Amino acid sequence: MLSAAPLSAVCGELVFAAPHWFTYRLHVKRRWLSRTVPEVFAEEFYGTEQSWKENMERGLVLVNGAMVSAPLTYRMKDGDLLSNRVHFHEMPVSARDRPRILGETSEYLLAYKPAGMPTHPCGLFRYHSLTEYIARQLQVGGRDSPDAPNAVYAVNRLDRVTSGVVILAKSGQIARQWHALQPMLTDRDAFHKVYIARVLGRFAEPQHCNVPLSLQRITGGYTRSVPDWQQGKAAVTEFVPLGYDVHSDTSLVECRPLTGRTHQIRAHLQHLGHPVANDVEYGGRRYGLGENTTPGQDFQDTLYQAAHADIDPLVRDLFPDAADSLQDADCHHCPHAAPERWRERTCRRQMGIYLHAASYSVHDGPLGQAGFAAQAEWPEWASSRTDVTAPSTPRA
Repeated sequence: MLSAAPLSAVCGELVFAAPHWFTYRLHVKRRWLSRTVPEVFAEEFYGTEQSWKENMERGLVLVNGAMVSAPLTYRMKDGDLLSNRVHFHEMPVSARDRPRILGETSEYLLAYKPAGMPTHPCGLFRYHSLTEYIARQLQVGGRDSPDAPNAVYAVNRLDRVTSGVVILAKSGQIARQWHALQPMLTDRDAFHKVYIARVLGRFAEPQHCNVPLSLQRITGGYTRSVPDWQQGKAAVTEFVPLGYDVHSDTSLVECRPLTGRTHQIRAHLQHLGHPVANDVEYGGRRYGLGENTTPGQDFQDTLYQAAHADIDPLVRDLFPDAADSLQDADCHHCPHAAPERWRERTCRRQMGIYLHAASYSVHDGPLGQAGFAAQAEWPEWASSRTDVTAPSTPRA
């Protein structure tokens, strides 16, 4: 668990965290070997080679705990440990849709993750991540006993833009045991996951999509999954239509992934010609329910509009009593509360898509304990605007 959370403030539909200092630490990746730090960081993260060179000269970026005298000529080696101290501006998250605990066993917490929040700290999210939020909730929410965990560990992961059920281990040992037995969990009789999605067009009949996928690296260090029949990994998803809304020309679909590839459901739906309606990375459109959607009628559309409205608060606006101590003269994010990528990259402002992990169940046996299950309520975009049937229940 990270240190005490920074100040936070609500602006419209969003929660902003106060800027704070944070140090990233990472080991050199194989693809970085024999390249310079400024070259790699500019290519895979943000900024320019010149800006990273200047950060190294200021001592903000260290290699093995020491400054590098010639940033543009030093070539990274296997085993190098990089540290990058930044004046951290965290991405905002929803102020209305918050994480919560759905249930628990002696070893696991069953949690709800809202769209727009990553499962664990990554990129420009630290305190605004599910594991950190739940760990803080356990410590300060009436469960601060000696037995309460001070950290939780995600054993399954949802994309930042996806909402729904996440399983959290109460200790690192339990999480390691889960991952060691992960191959057993590929057996459809051992576990059952059900997602719901709203997709473009009329999804007329059930489909079994068996299309291998591989990861494709795109600009900024992000990846997306693409069909690859030559070198892709096996990926199988079953889809069942639940209803169709003629006004928005969208269908509600139940999705049952039988494998666990990155962005699997999103990539398979795009391949079938029915992308998640507002998933702009995989063929959807900006407003998932169409032009007739009334602002505020659907929560994800409300968040989308809030994120794209003129909401770019300054640090002094949100934290007037501490603004001077929170800002840094050399920070390229200041004086804004949100990071630069939030302000400049439209795709980063998409708070969520119409994809929701509705239930997750683990049967007796594979993890050495009694089975368990969790269900999350359907979001607004799934429970209105169409005549739908209930999702299927987990197999006995």
